[in-house]
Amino acid sequence: MPIFKPNQKTYAMDPMDAPLASVAQGEAFTLFTENALDAEEGYFNPLTGPISVEGAKAGDTLTLPPVELAGKRNRRYFDRRAALRGEERVAVAAAADTLYYNKVVGVEPWMRASALSLTMDCEFENCCDVRPLAALDLGATRWFTPKPKAVMPVLSVAEQIAVREPVLKPISEYKPYTRDIPLRKMKDALYVHFPVGKWDLREDFRDNEATLARIVDMMRRVKDDKTSSIVKVVIVGLASIEGSVAFNEHLAGRRAEVLKDYLDARVDMPDDVYEVVGAGEAWADLRDVIAESDLDERQELLQIIDNTPDENLREQRIRKLNGGRPYQYLKQSVFADQRNSGYIRAYYEAVPDKGAEAINRAVALVREGRDAEAVTLLEPLADERKWNTLGVAYFKTGHRAEAVECFERAVKAGDSEAAGNLEGVRAVEGR
Repeated sequence: MPIFKPNQKTYAMDPMDAPLASVAQGEAFTLFTENALDAEEGYFNPLTGPISVEGAKAGDTLTLPPVELAGKRNRRYFDRRAALRGEERVAVAAAADTLYYNKVVGVEPWMRASALSLTMDCEFENCCDVRPLAALDLGATRWFTPKPKAVMPVLSVAEQIAVREPVLKPISEYKPYTRDIPLRKMKDALYVHFPVGKWDLREDFRDNEATLARIVDMMRRVKDDKTSSIVKVVIVGLASIEGSVAFNEHLAGRRAEVLKDYLDARVDMPDDVYEVVGAGEAWADLRDVIAESDLDERQELLQIIDNTPDENLREQRIRKLNGGRPYQYLKQSVFADQRNSGYIRAYYEAVPDKGAEAINRAVALVREGRDAEAVTLLEPLADERKWNTLGVAYFKTGHRAEAVECFERAVKAGDSEAAGNLEGVRAVEGR
């Protein structure tokens, strides 16, 4: 609760006074003033403030049309006088009658925290003595605006898997493979390894068994889902730089084909889903490793790779550099990881959650004050998640009974936001 102390004093409020502070409509605050009983200025306590109310403007008072209760003689006299003067008389009721006063007014934002009071002037001793009676507080305004809430889209199986399996990507992220891409930087791909000079796929080699099980399980689960599908599986076959270029090109291509055949035998997918690339020797990966290494011959190795177009000659020069020492190091630490089928990456398409999209669009419309449009959007929607937002839109367009019905249906479905809205609407409606 804000606390305001008298660092600004005045003895009479003036519209030109600058506000001491500002508070929100309906916000409680504490205001201190000084006891000036012994002050030199006199016996008037200085005022603290003024305090401005956010959204309030001068004159935010609504005066309802007056009504007069009078006896017959009094009514005849004032009716005759008003007629002679051409004045319009206020509504008059007999003093003995029960007066039912009903007036509908438009709601304004400043009414969010306002009070209703009754003021009366009473005539004493014929018409010469009119005195105001004490005002009666009739209560405060009851103001409640139900709130819509966006819904979370239901994720397809592919989308759920992709959260924890980065090897599965939406098709929108697909980019064709090129040989200048160092696959070692693709940490979100899966790799299957092969022995030196071989293309036969061995599940018991390195960690192949676990890797193959992951990709097969993932593909099967998505295939069985009606809301998503795998539309592309990219397999890139690679070989280390050892040996002739011709042999390595063939080796890399066969490794990729073997892996494709393995997956195809276990998951029934259309053949055009697979993109199988024989990428030959893994020069891009080798260059990337060398560039990040602390080898004494790093610059010489990079110059050989960058300036020797013939890949056979390129390998020979690397073999001979510094008596073969850097080549032996690369053979032991790098080449083993290049003897693989490259990366495997799968791409999916998912059917969007149209219901969630429509509901969230309606939420945006309500927040923009376009409530009737939200009603039009949601009424034909066959989705049980719509009821809370539709209830809000109904309420704001004046259809209170329909709003309550929608909130009740949403509450039955377990919508906690709707429960709060229903409680607030019932309080306002006095139910």
